[in-house]
Amino acid sequence: MNDWRYRAAETERKVARFATVLVLSLVLVFVFAACARCETPSADEVIIEMALGCGCPADVVSAWLAMERAAGVPSFMTGALAATACRESRCTSDALGDWRVDLEGLNVAKAVGWFQLWPWAERAGADRRDPISAAAVYLGQIVKSKRGLRRRCGKVRRPWVVAWIRVNRGPVWRKTKRTGQQRCSGALPGGLRKLKAWMKAARQRWPGLPLVGRYGVEWGGSERLPSPPH
Repeated sequence: MNDWRYRAAETERKVARFATVLVLSLVLVFVFAACARCETPSADEVIIEMALGCGCPADVVSAWLAMERAAGVPSFMTGALAATACRESRCTSDALGDWRVDLEGLNVAKAVGWFQLWPWAERAGADRRDPISAAAVYLGQIVKSKRGLRRRCGKVRRPWVVAWIRVNRGPVWRKTKRTGQQRCSGALPGGLRKLKAWMKAARQRWPGLPLVGRYGVEWGGSERLPSPPH
């Protein structure tokens, strides 16, 4: 009889201990989740943080992000302007590239400024050394390319990506076997590859970050990213 009472009392103590541990664990989980949510940056803040490591000013990157959303750039390409400027010039206005010999035998840099734009950008009204002016004309050309994409290429899977490729590499192929054909596919431009690398780094820091296809992350500017593990 006494043995039965002892076993019953021991069982009650075990149940009480288990319930206490369970309650404390749930409380700690909720506390940590709340704290992590307060500390977790937004999507824009992640892009700005990545770009700062490349030397891009935070206010300029913020302006680029606003321009992308105003133009309707899909969320998986958010930050593409910043990634392009990072890769092409390390976010400097004096960067020069794509050197050519002109008719007078002098070396001339075709690509100038933040996005390494060629002279066509100045004819379109851009100051290639100004980050906002250059970005506005560059992005405007991509938007224009996308608008005419259906007529020239039919239905494509990633219209914004193809439009970016056509602006970067020209709307028609220059390869011997395809000269004059519309360029409706191709490898990712360097800026989008850089953005993809940023997203990979962000996913390592925030493992729950959702990926979309091969090109990046589906997120919005005010959306909070998943909390880091504790």
